[in-house]
Amino acid sequence: MIDSPELLSFLQEEETRARDTTIDEQRAALLNFYNGEPYGDEEDGRSQLVTRDVAECVDHMTVSVLRTMVSGDKVVEFEDSEDDAPEAGEQQGQPEKPVNLARQATEAIHWYFMRKGRGYSVLHDTLKAGLLEKTGWVKVYPERPQPKRIQQQVPAEFLNMVDAVEAEPVDESQPEGMYRVTIEQQQPVCFRALAVPNEEMLIAPDARDLDEPPYIAHRTPETVSSLRKMGFETDGLSDNGNDWQSENLSDTRDTDRSWYGREVDRGGVMRRMWLLEEYVRFDANGDGIAELLCVHRVGTTILRVQEVEGHPFEYWCPFPMQHRLIGQSLADKVADIQRTNSVLLRNAMDSLYVGLAPRVLLHETSIGPDTVEDLLTVRPNGVIRWKGSQEPRPLANNDTSPAAFGAIEFMIGQRESRTGITRLNQGLDADTLNKTATGTALMQAQGQQIEEYVARNFAEMLVGRMFVKFYHLMRKYGEPFRMKIDGQMVDVDPRAWPEEMNITVRVGLGSGRKEQRLVYRQQLLGVQQAIMQAGMPMVTPENIFNSVKGLIEDANLGNPLDYIEDPSTMEQQPERPDPAMAEVQGKMQMEAQKQQFAQQSSEAEQALQSEKASLDLELKRAQAEQAAMLAERKAQFEADLAERKFVAEIALSRERLVAEMELARERQGHEMAVKSASITENRDGGSLAA
Repeated sequence: MIDSPELLSFLQEEETRARDTTIDEQRAALLNFYNGEPYGDEEDGRSQLVTRDVAECVDHMTVSVLRTMVSGDKVVEFEDSEDDAPEAGEQQGQPEKPVNLARQATEAIHWYFMRKGRGYSVLHDTLKAGLLEKTGWVKVYPERPQPKRIQQQVPAEFLNMVDAVEAEPVDESQPEGMYRVTIEQQQPVCFRALAVPNEEMLIAPDARDLDEPPYIAHRTPETVSSLRKMGFETDGLSDNGNDWQSENLSDTRDTDRSWYGREVDRGGVMRRMWLLEEYVRFDANGDGIAELLCVHRVGTTILRVQEVEGHPFEYWCPFPMQHRLIGQSLADKVADIQRTNSVLLRNAMDSLYVGLAPRVLLHETSIGPDTVEDLLTVRPNGVIRWKGSQEPRPLANNDTSPAAFGAIEFMIGQRESRTGITRLNQGLDADTLNKTATGTALMQAQGQQIEEYVARNFAEMLVGRMFVKFYHLMRKYGEPFRMKIDGQMVDVDPRAWPEEMNITVRVGLGSGRKEQRLVYRQQLLGVQQAIMQAGMPMVTPENIFNSVKGLIEDANLGNPLDYIEDPSTMEQQPERPDPAMAEVQGKMQMEAQKQQFAQQSSEAEQALQSEKASLDLELKRAQAEQAAMLAERKAQFEADLAERKFVAEIALSRERLVAEMELARERQGHEMAVKSASITENRDGGSLAA
């Protein structure tokens, strides 16, 4: 934890300024429009219907733009100059068609983003957020996965050579046997793209773009456990009572969820706190220049500060406003029309209800005991009982539903002119078959202009810039891998890509639509074929191949090499000679080949005999050397054996002599002991018996 009161005060001020409750309230209101929620002015007994203009327009635009992004086309492409386009290496065993680094980067990033990065979900959520909530945010960052745990059996003598986190004997009764060890294998860095909810993003209100914002932050609810897993110190950590709680915008999204309003405080390591990942320009080292800092903070506690080169965020807005970061959404253009249509529809339905079940004029003198009950009981051929001369009669009302439905039709026209989403390009106009093909095409093109404009904004503001971030991250942290490009497996090393590379958006405005490109490619192919037939050296087989290849790719027919061959990889066919000359040359070549074969056979036979003699001589020499070596080893062995035998006999003789001497000495000692122990019956001086 870092104690920096000046930095903490600066961050808290920027966080407060970045909170825009007005924008959040507008977003929440647009979400309610999309969900068809009541407006709060409904009256009992009257129609409470709500039209779904916002949902209809947002969903249609989402499908239309998303189809452009994921239909197999390259939404954005990297480009480099010829000088900066080195070729890829060669595959083992066979040459590989050169693939320049720009195409490598385009294919690799598209493949990584769509296949490994859950690209479809990211594009869908960000696109829909922008169409509905004014802006959609994406965070691009590298992440190293948790190490993979692998179990192996290792002999005890090699246990110290293995970097194991756990080790236990396979059989406890044999401690010197095999051990079961657990090894952590590091995984390569992954590159993530995360669709960030609008309520979790904070940005300085005076920011005009995302290139150098004074302050931008990502605010996420994290548990104490997840903070520890990130490597932060959590002892005594608190966000000053501002524990995790729902926000207004997220509340609006979850009103239809079964658990809504039942927040649970799990406590302990599962207690939630707001973690702020803030990117701020601040003079931390006092050199008078503001550096870009990445600060992780919880409440008033700064957990980490590090200087970085840039922030990981990108955003888009479907209808940008000049000199502003946040513009308008598609829902903004339709919300008032939905409100008006809802009012008109309610009045029209009320009028229809009255026409189908009109009110009745009933004179007081005509009311009998059953009159009111009979009037309220509506059934076919029902009897109404009344008395007196004034019979009940229906109250005449003017049917205003035709006027209301006409007004709704007018408002739908206003909606179509604002959004470009018409019943014609939706395929819902039944009168289209009665219109000319040219007029229909013109109306469709006119209606698709706004769709193409929105798609272009999405590709330029978000997808292109997001792919640039992917490019720099993969170039900095990526590792070599293999992938298929143009039907061939290619080695891709992101570290070999140039530091900078141009990027081009291929979506929207003009000829960006696939149907138009297919028509243009077919026309171009016809022109190229006519030029080749005329014999003009303006078109090469490579040009024809590129046109057919693009046609196959735009038609989503799979790998172009499954249908055509690349002329650059085909061997050049020789010109056909004259048949008679070819026959003579063939005979001459055959005779020459026979002579060459006979000469090669003779040379091979001589070489074989020479090699055989050399091998025999080498074998005899090896046998002689081996026999001499064996004789020498035998003589040496016999000499060693005789010497060991002589030494053993001397030692045995010495031990036998020593043993005999010891035995003689023992016998002599025994005899002397026997003599000294003998006592005579008589002693000097007389007999013992006397």
